[in-house]
Amino acid sequence: MRPSLAPLAAGLAMTTLLSCSLGTYKYTPCTSNIECRDAFGFGSVCGVDGLCAQAPTNNRCTETYPADLMTRPGNYANTIIFGSLYDHSTDIPETLATALPIIQVNDYGGLDGHDFAMVECDYEANLAIDDQTNDEAAASGALYLADTIGVPAIIGPATSSQATTAYNALHTGGLDDDVVMISPSATSVSLTTIDGVNPTDDNPGLFWRTAPPDDLQGKVLGQLVTQAGFANVVCIHESGPYGQGLYEAFDANYSGTSTELSYSDQSAMISDVTSNTRGYDAVLFFSSETTDIAAFLNAATTLTYFGTMPIFFGDAARDTDLLNSAQGASALFPNITGTAPSIEYGDVYDAFDAAYSAQYAPSAASDSVYTPYCFDATWLGLFGSAWSWYQDAPLHGLGIARGLRHISDPAVSSANQTVLRPTNWAELVASAQAGVDVNIVGASGNLDYDPATGETSGPVDVWTITATGDGFTTTETCDAVTGTCKPASN
Repeated sequence: MRPSLAPLAAGLAMTTLLSCSLGTYKYTPCTSNIECRDAFGFGSVCGVDGLCAQAPTNNRCTETYPADLMTRPGNYANTIIFGSLYDHSTDIPETLATALPIIQVNDYGGLDGHDFAMVECDYEANLAIDDQTNDEAAASGALYLADTIGVPAIIGPATSSQATTAYNALHTGGLDDDVVMISPSATSVSLTTIDGVNPTDDNPGLFWRTAPPDDLQGKVLGQLVTQAGFANVVCIHESGPYGQGLYEAFDANYSGTSTELSYSDQSAMISDVTSNTRGYDAVLFFSSETTDIAAFLNAATTLTYFGTMPIFFGDAARDTDLLNSAQGASALFPNITGTAPSIEYGDVYDAFDAAYSAQYAPSAASDSVYTPYCFDATWLGLFGSAWSWYQDAPLHGLGIARGLRHISDPAVSSANQTVLRPTNWAELVASAQAGVDVNIVGASGNLDYDPATGETSGPVDVWTITATGDGFTTTETCDAVTGTCKPASN
């Protein structure tokens, strides 16, 4: 079982927004939350009576860094506040990795004397909190961070479905919140154009991500299953952008016959597993939820023919939570092959891993394949903030996004690339202040963004589960563009 988030977060403890004295706002009239934040700082809103007031609490947004951010807002009047959106029941490593750059940059002086802070919102479907679904909670959390807290950047959500609903909540119904969203792991192809097509410096788009889109992973899966000689397969996938997009990318690159089964709830999925998987050469299963993947395996292990059935997963299955929750199906682990965006392990990743372990011991960065992508996502927000601060003031979400158009300059040689780490913060700030493009390397590897699409690309790992059933081994790393793979060095 994972440790709880609070004791690991070195100060990311539960807080509640305490009310200030009625005299704080001096009955100041207002027409918008922005007016009240400008007058009194974050945590101030325009009430229904047309007067500035203390912001309401949100039971899903109680974790903060620093811990007293919301209880002592007067101490943070000049602080730049980010938001994060994750499922706090499953995304503990991701949440911690997202906060780490904030801690690091504050130790190196912040931005022009201004520290950074973070309000963390939870979109877990949890009746002990409320009756919202994951998607509903992601949408309401995004609106709370953008409209009530006034953040310029949200890191997350982790999944494509929640990213889609959260982004749309900010940009529908007449809203046009100036907030950039940077997801570490929402990989659906449909998200490429959610913020428009043909991005430019003036209109860079307000949705970014550090993991490459699923068309690359789907291509590798299609080639992998074809080369294995499986001519007739069934693919069960969740309905929605992640499952549908990954299946379509797979099918476009698979030369055999595939049967598609889409499900909208776990009981329907289990029915498909038990009733509609016999007689195929292999089974593919795509879900962004580890609970669904575990349920799939636990259902499959009751069927004798799955003892020899090859099983293929996408990136969401490369999670130690899955191994822990599907131990009853461990007999199937040797049959499993999966894909995931590749991480370039080396000095940069090792430095991130060491910093994470030092901050959050005994939690390990390797508990999730996406922790380095989360770390990089916040770093992008930090550099974008510096760019907006100096080149597109006042600091705002669109300005941050414009800054992200300047992080992948191909004219900067590999020898002069800038690594995303605290000792290089001053260099990154100086580049932003001078309006100079950089070419960055993150904990996840090179973040080379295509200016025509706003997307990054990278190799794809092929993985299996270790013989001991408690971890993962990368067997190959594939160039999705050329279709060539090479054995992993591990």
